[in-house]
Amino acid sequence: MGVPHLFQKDINKFYIVKPSMEVQEKIVEYLEPKIQQIDKMVLKSQEIINKLKEYRQSLITEVVTGKIDVRDEPEAMMEPHETERNEGE
Repeated sequence: MGVPHLFQKDINKFYIVKPSMEVQEKIVEYLEPKIQQIDKMVLKSQEIINKLKEYRQSLITEVVTGKIDVRDEPEAMMEPHETERNEGE
């Protein structure tokens, strides 16, 4: 599926600038360390997400099996807007 009203004859009229090989290599030199840094951050973020998912599942399991009793938890565990609403009553 193409772009409406954009034809090959129109594309052929475009002037495209291509950097020299030297400039392309400099761009690659600049980008490679940045890409590696981003890849490391993505990996670290994914590790953190996985640990949080494991913790969440563990917490759910402990609550469901009764290892943690949440019935008498203090109001501090409630969302702030819920606490404020209860204080106003």
